[in-house]
Amino acid sequence: MKTVKTFEGLTGANLLDLVTHDGLAVRIKGENALLTPCTLPFSNYGEISTREEATHVAVRTRLMPRDTFVKI
Repeated sequence: MKTVKTFEGLTGANLLDLVTHDGLAVRIKGENALLTPCTLPFSNYGEISTREEATHVAVRTRLMPRDTFVKI
């Protein structure tokens, strides 16, 4: 797990606005990315949450070996 402040120049709040309700991928700088709102109750464990409760956004692209968590 990797926690960062931005992803491709977008903050966590920007990414949270892009989260779809149907769970489909969104295009970020020409690449499909899966975005999932999460909370991090433990240092290395993310739980899926609602957009209102989210503290992080999990981002995964086909080229990334694991999720990246962007802090909101």
